Amino acid sequence: MRTIAIVALLSLNFTCSLAPERVPSFSNLGKEDVIDVRYSSTSEYSKSDYEFSFSGGSTSSVAVVRLTRDPAGLAKTNRSMLATLSLTTSDLDGLDKLIGIYRSDRSRGGCTPVDTVTRADRSTLWACPVDIIAITHRRAGRPVATERFKIAICVPPKVKGVRTFHALVERAEGYK
Repeated sequence: MRTIAIVALLSLNFTCSLAPERVPSFSNLGKEDVIDVRYSSTSEYSKSDYEFSFSGGSTSSVAVVRLTRDPAGLAKTNRSMLATLSLTTSDLDGLDKLIGIYRSDRSRGGCTPVDTVTRADRSTLWACPVDIIAITHRRAGRPVATERFKIAICVPPKVKGVRTFHALVERAEGYK
């Protein structure tokens, strides 16, 4: 009987250790922690891509970079640094709420599952605005956890205090 209990305990421990780690909250980043976010927003009329690099410690900040494709359609991506912003406690708490929405079923925001139409030129037309987000947590330069989200939001959920990536882009563009 003891053997069965020990095997069950070991298998439970092994199963738990295989569970993927989640990216930590923005408000709990240590000074060796960085959260990198790749954010793409696509609708019928526009497409925008950004990278955010969030640093923790005694003062939190985010570097905001706009990514644009070469107008000739080549695979090269141009990077334009918009600004490095200091983040308030309200910013960090609002970003934590945003990630909570992404992790929940509320992220659909009233849209049907993501619908796409492939055009003749192989570009994609989204029937509803779609955000694609990849978030990587690094500690001391090493990747610790990654989460990916594909969110179709026609009617964004109303949650008080949410800070969106788009709001950070608008703030960064105001610095220019």
